[in-house]
Amino acid sequence: MEDLLRDGSVSNFTKKLQKIGQDDKLSQQDVHALFVSFLFVLYAVERLTGGPFYGTAVTLSVWNPQPNPQTGGIFSLAQLWVTSLPNTPVNTIEVGWQVSPTLYGNYATHLFIFWTNNGYQTGCYNLRCPGFVQVSSVIVPEMILPVSVPGGPIVEIIFTVVRNASSSPAQDPNTGNWRLILNEASAGQVEVGYWPGSLYTYLAQSASTIDWGGEVDTMLGGTFPLMGSGNFPTAAPGYVAYARNIQFVDINGLFVDAPIELTKLETWPSYYQLRDGYNPGNLGRYFGFGGRGGNVCNALVTESTRAFSI
Repeated sequence: MEDLLRDGSVSNFTKKLQKIGQDDKLSQQDVHALFVSFLFVLYAVERLTGGPFYGTAVTLSVWNPQPNPQTGGIFSLAQLWVTSLPNTPVNTIEVGWQVSPTLYGNYATHLFIFWTNNGYQTGCYNLRCPGFVQVSSVIVPEMILPVSVPGGPIVEIIFTVVRNASSSPAQDPNTGNWRLILNEASAGQVEVGYWPGSLYTYLAQSASTIDWGGEVDTMLGGTFPLMGSGNFPTAAPGYVAYARNIQFVDINGLFVDAPIELTKLETWPSYYQLRDGYNPGNLGRYFGFGGRGGNVCNALVTESTRAFSI
């Protein structure tokens, strides 16, 4: 931390934050440097290990937690991760919704995708560099999404990432594209595009870990923003962000409900929490997540909060 403060890197990025009101968008190079090198990260995530896995599906409620760049807030999101962990350098496929005035130049909630094949040494948001192959003209990464109203209508999106799916994944190892399919109210089910298997080493065949949940990022000395709806999952129904109908794709290409016992990753429970359950009807395997955040120093943040092993 002292080295960063001494060399002025944080100050340089703070100047960029001050330009957000002018619809300034950071370059892919700036985004990578900012989001990987200068952040503290907290999670409220549930994890499934022990692959091989060939995809996942989850329904996420969509909210609009607004980070404040003036107090160091970079982004708040909810997403799924399909990864190669514990194999490193980590390969990831990531998709969900995100609020980031630093990245998008506004406070709206955006659809986003991300991928890396070398442990975040490099990576790509949305369509800002080659990699993801866009197919749909209706659903496009970075598009603005409608959001839920606390105590009112709840907006949901079904996110599906699946390898191939033309046949059993294990029987068709050579065309390892990972397809992205979204189902949302205005467009219905849409094939958005795919990550070519050729992008990856480990994910060229299968995934070994899947995560679902929320993440918030802030600058050194900043304040962690709201996650999800901004409420703990113990709040009343209609006021809580959630993931429901959580499934993984098995070796036969079948969608299977995630097990009751998933690994819970609450990196600072006084700020962000999880609360899970199972309902064989509408909710399936589900959990609520979120919280109000707080000051980085109060969280006694150490270098370990930047690791979360993905």
